Amino acid sequence: MDTTAIVVIIITTLLTTAAISGFVWFLFSKTLEKDFTLKNIQSIFNKHVEKAKFSSAINELKKINASHLELSVADGHETFFSRAGKQLTSQAKYSAIAVSEQVDLEALKEAIKARNSGMIDFKTFCQQAAKSGVNYWQVQVEGLSCTYFSLANKVIHSETYTDQNIFY
Repeated sequence: MDTTAIVVIIITTLLTTAAISGFVWFLFSKTLEKDFTLKNIQSIFNKHVEKAKFSSAINELKKINASHLELSVADGHETFFSRAGKQLTSQAKYSAIAVSEQVDLEALKEAIKARNSGMIDFKTFCQQAAKSGVNYWQVQVEGLSCTYFSLANKVIHSETYTDQNIFY
């Protein structure tokens, strides 16, 4: 067999393997998408976050194909995004609060520290974040990070998390 024939066989084999792998991933991700519901997500948060096990919640979110989530400080509604592009939005958690146009990074860091140590509850944290100029924050499930954004959609602060560094 000449070199060209061998190369053609190798390329054909690689392309066939890639196509099969892609199809298997497509079927697997569709199965995961069925579990990507607000009910399942809320169940995950109720089970883990209230017990200060945020990284456990993140691990379960990964299992249902979540890529990231965004929380609006103004009313507490959350938008969850799947890796396949699906988007789910929850109801508002509280009455609307005003978000300051002025960013105060030090006040935000103090609020994060107070929340992480359990000194303030979630709603108080959101109120303090709003006063600090936070419009929303985004949690990257894969990147294990949280980024806070201003009304101008500019990054105010970003951090990674662990169970000891809970910011939700």
